[in-house]
Amino acid sequence: MAGKTVTNVIIAVIFTFFLHFTVCSSSRKCSFAPETGALQCSIPVLGNQNSSLDFSASSLTQASELLVECTQDENAGTGKPVFSSLNSNQFGHLPGLGKLKIHECRLRSVEPHAFSGLSGLDELVLESGGEGWGEDILSIAQQAFQGLDNLHSLKVSGVYLWTVPAGVFCSLPNLLKLNLTNNYLQEVPDLGILAETDDEEIYQTKYGFQNGGSSSCLHSLRVLDLSNNRMTQVPDYGVARLVNLQALNLSSNQIDRLEERAFFGLSCLNVLSLGGNKLAAIPPLLLSHTPDLRELYLENNSLTSLPRGFFQEMEHLLLLNLSRNTLGSDWLKRETFAGLVRLVALDLSFNHLQTLDSSHLQALTSLQILNLSNNRLKVLADGSLRVPNLHILLLSSNQLEALSSNSLAGLPVLSSISLDQNKLKELPDNLFLNTSSIQDLNLSQNKLTHFPEQVSSLPLLRNLDLGENLIKDLNTGTEPVLSSLYGLRLARNQLKSLNQAFFSRIPGVEILNLSDNQIQEIEQNTFVHLGKLSALRLDQNQIPDINGLLTAQAGLRWLNVSSNQLHWFDFAFIPKNLGEQF
Repeated sequence: MAGKTVTNVIIAVIFTFFLHFTVCSSSRKCSFAPETGALQCSIPVLGNQNSSLDFSASSLTQASELLVECTQDENAGTGKPVFSSLNSNQFGHLPGLGKLKIHECRLRSVEPHAFSGLSGLDELVLESGGEGWGEDILSIAQQAFQGLDNLHSLKVSGVYLWTVPAGVFCSLPNLLKLNLTNNYLQEVPDLGILAETDDEEIYQTKYGFQNGGSSSCLHSLRVLDLSNNRMTQVPDYGVARLVNLQALNLSSNQIDRLEERAFFGLSCLNVLSLGGNKLAAIPPLLLSHTPDLRELYLENNSLTSLPRGFFQEMEHLLLLNLSRNTLGSDWLKRETFAGLVRLVALDLSFNHLQTLDSSHLQALTSLQILNLSNNRLKVLADGSLRVPNLHILLLSSNQLEALSSNSLAGLPVLSSISLDQNKLKELPDNLFLNTSSIQDLNLSQNKLTHFPEQVSSLPLLRNLDLGENLIKDLNTGTEPVLSSLYGLRLARNQLKSLNQAFFSRIPGVEILNLSDNQIQEIEQNTFVHLGKLSALRLDQNQIPDINGLLTAQAGLRWLNVSSNQLHWFDFAFIPKNLGEQF
């Protein structure tokens, strides 16, 4: 009897524990994962005593992570938005909490000492995807983040933040990452990160700091993300106090002006993102104070040129993105990229380049990836791409009508080249003579009328795309075998018949796409040499019969023969491994 009583007590305790951690009330629900220490709670609104959770409850002290989501249904049916606030001492005393995320709560205010009692907090996230409440500005009190001495990461995103008090983040001595994305911040003083001025006394008077208190503010910060706001300019010394900053993201704002000393003091900066703005010009000495810059993003602006010698001092730069501007060939000079001796990746796509000279890229001795797609190139001068360490070359969507035998000269380690969406009718015989390391070749959407036998000189070729051309037949000669070819795409050509001779040259092909042609006839032994074939597309053709064609393909896993003129179909002729998937 005693054993039964103990059992009943245990069951009652388990039920009570489960009830406590899964349902707080009909409108306040929590679930706890003991193995991770993560507690997730859904409540109507924060800051309302009738709706909020009791964060001082002993049961919550076990959580190392807390996610609070607002259901915003307190005024359901009224059509009025429900607003939350973070009051002083909102969460009680939870020193063991390491991460706090407040999601989808329409925050109207963050009061002083809102996070007091969370001394062990490492990461704090305040974000919302709420719609239709942009007229309500979030107010953050001067001492909102007091007490978070161990905070390393702070994200305040998508909460209709227009401005924050100057120095509001100075109470976070160990902050490493600050994310203020997707808000309405317009000027540097709106950021609360303290702008620099030459006169310290004027600075202290303007922002209300005394006794040099501003000098140590956010010295620990390494990453600052201000993307997707409404900033229009960055003034001189705008972020100069952030002396240890390594990554600054200002992309997708409305910046049309950068002062010469905008990034003065950022000697540790490694990554600078300015893409998606309205920049038409760049000051010549803008980056003269960022000697350690590794990555520079200037894509999607209105740049027609860059100052002469702009990259001269950037010997550590590894990645440069200049895509989606209006850069023309007249901007390219012998000295344009001088100094970029370590550059590994260069993106010049979606510009107005019409020609390339052999001297334009000669300084880029370490370059491995070059994107010239979506320009206006009509011809490639001999040796114009002489970049000895280039591995990947993108020339898609240009206006190339012909190539010479030396168009790819000087590219001994090239492994991937994209020439798709051009106007090529044929390839010169020795085009790939000195580029035998190519593994991926894209020639789709051109005007080729024959299979390019020049690819036979590529012993390492793995993937070949010839789709969307004008190829009517496949050669049946005795040209060399493409023993390394893995994938071949011939979709949307004008093929009418297939035979064994061509496919005997590509015995290793595993992926074959022959869809959307005009194929009416396939010889019985056409695919007999393709023993490794695993995927075959023959759809969108005029094939009357495929029975017996795939007897050698024991490893075939995927077959599409839809939209043909098949008169009858016998599953007995289908490989067993494929049949299991029908």
